[in-house]
Amino acid sequence: MASPVSSRTHGPWHLSLVATGVLSFATAMAGGHKTIGPRVEPEVPDEVRTGVTAIVEETANRWNSQDYATLLGLWDRHFEMKTIGSNPVGEDVRVSGVFRRTADGWRYIHYAESPKTAAVYLEDLMEKEVRPGWDEFFEQAKQRKREIARRKQQEAQQAPGSPAKP
Repeated sequence: MASPVSSRTHGPWHLSLVATGVLSFATAMAGGHKTIGPRVEPEVPDEVRTGVTAIVEETANRWNSQDYATLLGLWDRHFEMKTIGSNPVGEDVRVSGVFRRTADGWRYIHYAESPKTAAVYLEDLMEKEVRPGWDEFFEQAKQRKREIARRKQQEAQQAPGSPAKP
């Protein structure tokens, strides 16, 4: 006769209890990455500090001139990098910003720069493979489709037994 404390009857229950405890502990520890430690001032060479300060000031000058198109001239939206065990990669980066009008004027509420997702990258590659003349071909196809629909509608109206046109 099997003991009521047999591992066969309590094994899955015991495993659930352990898993629940592990998950509870993990949940309790979540957010630990948000702890802010003491500020560490990195050593920045004068040449870098001067260059970065200059580009920030130039950004402000161009922004304040309200000639916003010139701001893009300050951006190098192409990056290249290499990670261990892979070939170098590079691509153009997408940039987005969302603004809100406040009593103090327009403010950023979101700003992000990010590489393209795989799907967007593939779509861009496929768009480059479209042969010249596609737009004209597509417009002609849409026009033929409209003509066929118009002809079918006229034939349906002229067919015997079709309702009379008012």
